[in-house]
Amino acid sequence: MVQQQIVDYIKAQLKAGVGKDAVRNALMGVGWPEKDVEDSIKSVESAKEAAPATTPTILVSDLIGGSKSEVAQTAKSAPYSEAAPKTIETLQVEEKPKTKFSKPTILIVVLSVIVVGLAAASVFLYLRYQSENDALSSENSIAAAKISDLTAQINTVNTARDALSAQNVSLSGENQTLKTELSLLVAPLISATSTATSSEATAALKGALSGGGKTPYAITTANGVKVYVKNYKDEKVDAALKPLLGQEVELVGTYVPGSKEMTVSSVNGAAL
Repeated sequence: MVQQQIVDYIKAQLKAGVGKDAVRNALMGVGWPEKDVEDSIKSVESAKEAAPATTPTILVSDLIGGSKSEVAQTAKSAPYSEAAPKTIETLQVEEKPKTKFSKPTILIVVLSVIVVGLAAASVFLYLRYQSENDALSSENSIAAAKISDLTAQINTVNTARDALSAQNVSLSGENQTLKTELSLLVAPLISATSTATSSEATAALKGALSGGGKTPYAITTANGVKVYVKNYKDEKVDAALKPLLGQEVELVGTYVPGSKEMTVSSVNGAAL
């Protein structure tokens, strides 16, 4: 049977945070019938009305209908507890859950925060390193391309230099040949007071060979200079030159500047 006194007590205890089982045990511990206690608890649980804004503190002893002696007698005969009935304040202190965090829990939280921070820092550093590495790779590629272009330009310049050097050598040789050929045609100037006579010089000429027989052998250079073989009647000279008529030959010998004649001493590198 629902008892209003028990209902008010249950509401106050539940609102204070005391567990339902603790409330049940406390009521039965002071002598309330189990059925009344259960019916009252069910009434509180099924009630739709809101709890009162303020609930006065109710002691278990207040719920006992008899005198102090009856309370003592009831508590003494109660099968659940031999101690005196406990007040709501005592039950509230015993039943309130602990809300303090233990040291291991705080340590775990701190370590978790540190691990997350380190992971975030690692990701940031990795992304920054990757970005810098990509930038360096791009700069290296550009530098390599520039080096390749410069190398190609240097090779082109070296090739052009080698070609110019070859041309210079060729032109120097042609210039020397031209000087020699001109010296065969033009005698050096001699001053009016000079008593020196023209001396012989050595020359090497290349050109087409012609003449022979009763006609002196002659060599015509690429520049059109025609020089005669002065010692064409020499048997060795005649024997060396006759098979070469009409061919390109190289003659080495001595000459007197301005004479257009050469005394041949070598034909195509073979001494006579």
